[in-house]
Amino acid sequence: MNSEATILYEVIAILGLLGISSLVYIICKRIAVPFAVGLLLSGISIPLADKIVTQVGLLFGSNFLLSTGQRLAEFNIGNFIEFSPSVVFFIFLPTLIFESAYHLNYRTFRGVIPEVIALSTLGLTISIIGIGSILHYLVGLPWSVSLLFGSLISATDPVAILAIFKEMRIPKRLSTIVDGESLMNDGTALIIFQILLAGILGSQFNDKISASYVAEQGGHLLFTIMAAILIGAFFGWLFSFVIAHTKNKGVQLTLSIILAHVTFIVSEVGFHASGILATMIAGIIVGNFGRRKMHPDAQHSFADIWQFVGFVSNSLVFLLLGVKLGQTNLNFWNYTLIAGIGLILIIRPLSVIISLSLTNKFRNADIQQNWKEKLIISWGGLRGALAAAAVLLIPETFIYAEQLQAMTAGVIFMTFMINAMTMKPLLKWLNFGEYTVSEKIQYHEAQALINEKVIRHLDHIKKIKYINTENHHQLVHEYREKVQKAEDSLSELKDTYKENKRETEKILTHYSLGIELRTYKKLFHYKEISEDRLASLVSSINRQLGRLERDELPDERKSPPKIAPPIPKKYIWEAEKIPFIGPWVDYLYQAYRRKKVVSRWQHYRARSISSAKVVRDFQILYKEHDVFKHSPIVKKIMQRYKKWNVNAEKKIQKLEADFPEILRKTRFNFVQNMCFLQEKQIEKEFLDKGFISDKIFEDLQEDIRSRSKKCRSSVFSL
Repeated sequence: MNSEATILYEVIAILGLLGISSLVYIICKRIAVPFAVGLLLSGISIPLADKIVTQVGLLFGSNFLLSTGQRLAEFNIGNFIEFSPSVVFFIFLPTLIFESAYHLNYRTFRGVIPEVIALSTLGLTISIIGIGSILHYLVGLPWSVSLLFGSLISATDPVAILAIFKEMRIPKRLSTIVDGESLMNDGTALIIFQILLAGILGSQFNDKISASYVAEQGGHLLFTIMAAILIGAFFGWLFSFVIAHTKNKGVQLTLSIILAHVTFIVSEVGFHASGILATMIAGIIVGNFGRRKMHPDAQHSFADIWQFVGFVSNSLVFLLLGVKLGQTNLNFWNYTLIAGIGLILIIRPLSVIISLSLTNKFRNADIQQNWKEKLIISWGGLRGALAAAAVLLIPETFIYAEQLQAMTAGVIFMTFMINAMTMKPLLKWLNFGEYTVSEKIQYHEAQALINEKVIRHLDHIKKIKYINTENHHQLVHEYREKVQKAEDSLSELKDTYKENKRETEKILTHYSLGIELRTYKKLFHYKEISEDRLASLVSSINRQLGRLERDELPDERKSPPKIAPPIPKKYIWEAEKIPFIGPWVDYLYQAYRRKKVVSRWQHYRARSISSAKVVRDFQILYKEHDVFKHSPIVKKIMQRYKKWNVNAEKKIQKLEADFPEILRKTRFNFVQNMCFLQEKQIEKEFLDKGFISDKIFEDLQEDIRSRSKKCRSSVFSL
């Protein structure tokens, strides 16, 4: 077969797999089966298609199916679909790791780092030794081979589980532990696997391990981890800066794809460090810090495109993995059964229980992992593409290669069919996914508001004679019934809220923090606060949300509030009198002081605006809302925010009195920036209405950009 025909077959195979994945997605949604499980089963059926068609033909006595099965056997479709470890490692794996890390919330992740580290170190060690012990003592495999299999099969793959978590509205903290463990676990498990494989192939590691070899490889393990962190941080910050200063969305996406793969390749090939850990660090930096520098529209496009890239990568990986499973030798089923049952029912629960019990000893009672969460984390430890790719790195000449491939394929299949298929019933049995009191009121409130708006729309289209009176009356009657049903449900909840004042205050406090957060992001979008101020304000909101999750109300705050240090009104030393360097020292100090003044003024102004916004919204609740009308808790929160608003205004006034020369210019620049935004909006309207051409629009926009840049530099510069 010539090269042109080979490329054609490969293109057809890829397009065919993507078509199959799309069909599988639609079917899985209809029959409520995890998408990854559907992909795996579909992939398994591809190399077995001739046997399946032949058996069906024999069952129904169909000559057409028998001949079709024979032609499929002669064609041997498996020859054109290959699960290549190189393709998985250098194409799909960086994409999957980066996509998961990009969407990983750093604030939430930071709160579960002890649990993630415990699971990916202590838990991983228990898993490797435990699986190795089972295979060594029950099956009789050598220690070296047993531990090698234990290291490659200990890499978790939570794709199917996380999709179920999202559907069942599992707490973010719990899903972050599962996701974070997988990201960290993949890197450490692969490093240990590569160390063990190199030792076995180099005859340095048999059933006895020398102390020098352990020390040498331990140092190598530390180096790979530290190097990966540094490489990931370097490329993450570098590309975040470049992406943020690139306006074209296509270029931004291209740079992010380059980032994911370059970070992985440089780490793996250039420094022999962990490409998985490096890509994870880069993804977290871009997703949590670099993303803030993008325009909100670009952020949404970026997320949508990476969701698509992740869908394609997951689809191809799991279909190819299924194809590999379908080609596996089944003569080692007894080894596979023992390894699978031992992992699922003994080793995985044991590693999770020991690891999380240890972290619980250093955690407050309100954030410890209870037995339900330990069970879910344990049952969510699926094995997937990384394990399949890792086992293919073992040379075919290795005497246990075929056996390890069969065991890996079998265990992956067992975890998907047992764990993934039963996760949703398990979550329902544990009462996860049910609406909280807060979500119930949000649901009924949304129902009432939506249906009221539809009624107003019906009145409008009847007025302009889009529908006749009969249809209008019928539809309005239906929607009024829905409104009444929602209001009745809200009335029933009203008594519950009266009895549970603490829960009510938590819900309303959460709502007020949401108003604050939206206000801060809007101010940042309009260039009225800097990125540093946004990060500080968002961090404050996240800390308050964390205290709410720990059942700590604002009036019960245990830690004292942070007090900003005073800004000196003038330089305490006469630096300008120092020869040569004096003027430079004075200039840098004055620039630093201006930046601190403007930053603090932005902070207090943002707090003033957000607190006023909360008060206005809560006044509507207090006067008009069915459930919260004349509620003393609403009044209490309003008074709290009124007090914060007054404090913020006093601090603004003090800053303006202490530093009038700095803030007078700052205020002018902010007003000027508002004018620029208004200009942009008017110019866009003129373009849409055809008053100006594209060329004139671009010239006008460029003029605004240059003036706006000059304005911002004077506000946020040193």
